[in-house]
Amino acid sequence: MNHFLTSLSQDRPAAWLHRVTMAAAVAALLPAWAAAQATAPLNDTGVPCHVACNDANYPGQDGRYGRDAAQARGVLSKAGDGVAAFDFTALDASGTVTTTLGSHKCVYDNVTGLLWSSERNLTSNWTDAVNAASIHERCGRNSGWRLPTRRELLSIVYRGVLNPAIDGDYFPNTGTGTGNRYYTADEYAPDTSEVWTVEFYSGGAGWRPKNLQDHSRFVRSGLD
Repeated sequence: MNHFLTSLSQDRPAAWLHRVTMAAAVAALLPAWAAAQATAPLNDTGVPCHVACNDANYPGQDGRYGRDAAQARGVLSKAGDGVAAFDFTALDASGTVTTTLGSHKCVYDNVTGLLWSSERNLTSNWTDAVNAASIHERCGRNSGWRLPTRRELLSIVYRGVLNPAIDGDYFPNTGTGTGNRYYTADEYAPDTSEVWTVEFYSGGAGWRPKNLQDHSRFVRSGLD
């Protein structure tokens, strides 16, 4: 590879050679990236087709692919229920499966394997939210609760609706308005005094100072 690049560099611009080198580096990482994705399943977006999904004039519509497309065709099998292609199971205070929504305390995501607390918490800053999550007890699970990563929190965003952009039957306490932001566990790399948040008006993500009063929803990995 190095000999190949050296010979090319004799008659190619440096910028072009740099692009080739970067492409080779990215290609080398693809197998590891693909393996990581296989262990981190995500929900689909919930965005429906704007026109008929099979319309040849609009070949790249989001709703034409993935779990949402299977749901639209009536061939998606779910372990639980939920809007669009989301697959949720509600749990009561003891951690028992319940079909009575509204009084449920937790939501298990059958796609991602995450267990969500259905309540929303308001803390004065990010550090308080992290600490509150670490001692959280709910649905018979007294450990393992934490703030979700940005990707985890975005996995329950339902982009087929607005304000709030989420399945309101399973997450009825999300709240509305553009100021209704939720903390994640992910710090903002260029400035660690800030942290990534997700707002559920439209489901967008952005970063904010850690010392602001924002909401949080706690999560844990699995039912064990």
